[in-house]
Amino acid sequence: MKLLMIDRKKIKIEGYRLRFKSGRVDIEDMVNSIKTHGLLCPIVVSKKNGYFQLIAGERRLYAMDQLGWEKIPAIDKDSEGGADILIKGLVENIVRLNLSPLERAMAMQEIIETYKYTQEELAEKLGIDRTTASHFLRMIHILHPQVLKYVHESSITFGHAKVLMKLRDQEAQIKIANRIINDGLTITQTALLVDQARPPSELSPEEKEFNAMERDIKRTVGLRWWKGISIRQGEKTEQLMVDFNSRKDLKEVLLKILEAL
Repeated sequence: MKLLMIDRKKIKIEGYRLRFKSGRVDIEDMVNSIKTHGLLCPIVVSKKNGYFQLIAGERRLYAMDQLGWEKIPAIDKDSEGGADILIKGLVENIVRLNLSPLERAMAMQEIIETYKYTQEELAEKLGIDRTTASHFLRMIHILHPQVLKYVHESSITFGHAKVLMKLRDQEAQIKIANRIINDGLTITQTALLVDQARPPSELSPEEKEFNAMERDIKRTVGLRWWKGISIRQGEKTEQLMVDFNSRKDLKEVLLKILEAL
């Protein structure tokens, strides 16, 4: 199947709401992406009587309008192999370009919405595991728009984003994301803050107990030792690591941890 180059005047948008108007992603990001990388994926259209109806790619079309493009690269949705071309283009661009996690997620979501792929089918096509595909796709719907922007700008990593997705409160997401940026928090430190911020109704009995122990340890050991303690929390187990410089220091911090318990 050939890539179409369609006169912009022949493309119509019918019944669409521009996704970027909801604040999910600024249109400026798409304009800058096209300037930097070129058009990563063509838009998808359906041929009508004398015109083409836009099926997918409204943000990209609007960005190309801002850039003054008169001919628009497009794929006819009803032509054979359209989905394969989009997927092939996405795979090639992931390898060739430094795409942000958000750019990957938006492209994956578009393929699913346009061609009714399941997450499992798309993951197989892209050569990634189903869990990774799920994280990319959930990110768009769960994270606050400002946090998505941080991910797109690489202010926070995709690893941080996956941890923040455990937190349903989007205002709390922003607060922790700002701390990640300002304090240089690791993913482990972020996970601890997220676990502490989650409401009790979302926690298992084990997680509630872990959170209580963490608060007690932090309160007892004081700021000096808390900076040298790392806690990695799971659903069923928890790992505590201590930085120390001498036998005396280790004994002191262990005694404080025992006191907290």
